[in-house]
Amino acid sequence: MSDAFITADQYNEILARLGKLEHKEQYVGKHEDVYKDVEELKGKYYNIDKRTEVTDTKIDAFRVELKQEIGVLRIAVDNRLGMMWNLLLIILVAILGIFGTLIIILFKLFGGI
Repeated sequence: MSDAFITADQYNEILARLGKLEHKEQYVGKHEDVYKDVEELKGKYYNIDKRTEVTDTKIDAFRVELKQEIGVLRIAVDNRLGMMWNLLLIILVAILGIFGTLIIILFKLFGGI
């Protein structure tokens, strides 16, 4: 670093940048001042609270719609299971009918026991 040097133009540029930084320094103040500023902003921008309410309304509507869809799905599944149960009963009765018919035919052909 002993060989480090800058030109006069670079020095003036750095000095100008430091001047800009010093002018941006501000005193914020106490917590109450900041709180007061935030309250003023809330008064001007009421959409912040509205957005929260709209979001809550959308979430509630989604819950209701999801509950309805689940109810419809449950009814559809119950109907399908009922139809499958009825079909299984019909197949069982048909198998028993065929089996009974075969037994009757065999008894007629070969005689009874």
